[in-house]
Amino acid sequence: MRNSVFSIEKKVGNMMWIKKRKLIDCLFWGFLGFFLLMWMQRMGLGPKKMLVMSIVVVLAVSIHIRRLKRTPKYIQKILGIENESGKESGIGRKRIYEYDWLRLMAVVMVITTHAIQMDMDSGMVPEGRVFYWMTVLYVFCLVCNLLYVMLSGALLLPYKENKLWDFYLYRMEKIVSPMLVYFIFYLWINGELEHINFYTVGWVLRRFFMGDTSESPHYWLMYVILGLYVVIPFFRYMCRNIPYKTLTAMVAVSGICMYFTTYSPIPCAVTPLLSSWIGVAIAGYWIAQKETRSYDGPIMAMGGVSIFITMYCIHTYSREEFLNICCNCSPTMLMIAMSLFSLVFSIPRFFSKGNVFLRILSRYSFSIILIHWYVLFFVTRAVFRIDVSQYFYIGGILLSLIVTLLVSFGIAFLIDNLVVTVVETMYGLLINKGKNLALFMVRKINMQK
Repeated sequence: MRNSVFSIEKKVGNMMWIKKRKLIDCLFWGFLGFFLLMWMQRMGLGPKKMLVMSIVVVLAVSIHIRRLKRTPKYIQKILGIENESGKESGIGRKRIYEYDWLRLMAVVMVITTHAIQMDMDSGMVPEGRVFYWMTVLYVFCLVCNLLYVMLSGALLLPYKENKLWDFYLYRMEKIVSPMLVYFIFYLWINGELEHINFYTVGWVLRRFFMGDTSESPHYWLMYVILGLYVVIPFFRYMCRNIPYKTLTAMVAVSGICMYFTTYSPIPCAVTPLLSSWIGVAIAGYWIAQKETRSYDGPIMAMGGVSIFITMYCIHTYSREEFLNICCNCSPTMLMIAMSLFSLVFSIPRFFSKGNVFLRILSRYSFSIILIHWYVLFFVTRAVFRIDVSQYFYIGGILLSLIVTLLVSFGIAFLIDNLVVTVVETMYGLLINKGKNLALFMVRKINMQK
């Protein structure tokens, strides 16, 4: 009798806790929505736009409350820490934490290189030895571009049973939708959305489609990655049964092509496809293979040599010249990026383990990259008055990085969960209705036959 009473009390206690937890979660999302609206109002959003924004926020909070009822540990899922134990991830395989560490490295490098470039261009770094070493650091951090492309190759080129249109539609939802939302945010911050009408909507979409994103110049890399997404499903079939030796030869040929494109004293009229970003993506696929682990030592050694070659070019040539021959699709930059991959994979005791901080930043890394340009200008510099010339430069760089990273995460969390969520949900409903309509039409045609 006592056991049955205790069991009933325990069930009642659990039910009370579940209701209390749901109430806390609802209050949490409601508070975030209210905070976003207050921030928008303080940033100068007019009454009509505030009304539209309020509707969006109410829809977002409603979506989250509805998902709370169906999804256990929903907040953990939102933060990306629901599989922190390292067990099977949502995509049906064990999470590779090395990719999270590389993603975090890329985020740190993006913020660092842009912070240094902004202050160097504004004259805060005097000419001389300090200017040289700051240039070396920001050029080294430009390897972030290759890390993102190589991660795309490593994650997406392995063959998966995936319909072509499902691949494209998913990237439209998870990549293009956030890009458009954050681009509209940049236009608003720059005072270019004073009046919203059908012409303005068309103007925004046309600029976004054309890549005319001068308000957010870092978007160029996103368009490069989107271009890769167009061809990656077809390259999956090409790489499905490719022997490792043939794949290695392809990467070697890609490096040779990059040499003739960037370093060769005799210009070559032929510019093979492998000397472009697709060659970098294939290199990312190759470096992630288990067989490549036997080459980690030589790859890291060549990466070190490439750093010294880059330092020599910075010392010898003008800024325009060394940026052309040392960055993006150059053999030296490719070797530096590959050496970072090898470094991460060669120290499994550290990089094969995750933590809450790593998972959260990895979950929001894309949005952090999209918003960091605004944060550097309008928060780190304008509000906190932090620049890289402070505290013997090292302190200024670290402060710029930490403040920009934390504020970018905060804004990205708000915009992703209170604006992008609504856009993605509407997009998903539209796609599902389109699929249902297409199936209905196909069935109707078959019945008529």
